[in-house]
Amino acid sequence: MFKQRNWIKRYQQIWYLLGVLGYVLWLCDRYGDGIIVIQLLIFTIVLVWGATIDKRYYILPDEGAILLGLVGLLYSYGQGRWLAITGLMSLVIMLLCYLLRILSRGGFGWGDIKWFGALALWQTVEGVWLMFGLSFIIGTLYLIYQYACSTKSIILSQRVPFGPFLCLSAYITVLW
Repeated sequence: MFKQRNWIKRYQQIWYLLGVLGYVLWLCDRYGDGIIVIQLLIFTIVLVWGATIDKRYYILPDEGAILLGLVGLLYSYGQGRWLAITGLMSLVIMLLCYLLRILSRGGFGWGDIKWFGALALWQTVEGVWLMFGLSFIIGTLYLIYQYACSTKSIILSQRVPFGPFLCLSAYITVLW
């Protein structure tokens, strides 16, 4: 029995490695340019890292926002976008998120605001608004699913991490 578990664990790691390798090959096939592939790999890794931390500990790390912001500026520059418009768009999104924080009386965290601003640097103008709306739609669908499947009474003031929805919507809008 013990040997079987080690066998499963060993092959599980191989499957993870093959999945990552397949993802890298897909990125190379789709984008071709090595710099863009490296930027998108950093983007994906930081999104998974941030979503996992936010889901577990209800915090989005500042280091992730800084890394996403810096690499996002390089990505936007490489895509031929005007950085002044990209930066202004990021500031507008952060301002809207701050207003949302005020309206929700602290329900929208500072990490969400910083990550929204950093992720806006990766997007076009249309992509920013799509990411903004899509993250709220995904979050709403998740809450509806949670309420429908819950067998115990749900407290409406229950905290829900927004980072995973934000990361998923950013991933969708950047890669598609």
